[in-house]
Amino acid sequence: MEIKSHIEDYFEMKSKREQTGKLHVNDYLTEKWHKYSIETFYWKFINKETKVKGS
Repeated sequence: MEIKSHIEDYFEMKSKREQTGKLHVNDYLTEKWHKYSIETFYWKFINKETKVKGS
């Protein structure tokens, strides 16, 4: 559920950047934070080669 929030927020920031052509520094950092959270989730839980194995 949390990752869905990150994805929605990331695309909202991306859309805002595309519409205005720029972002404030705070918005830029927030966009990056969401992007890195999504990437981390992918590499840790989805990608078969890097997935964390359960005990």
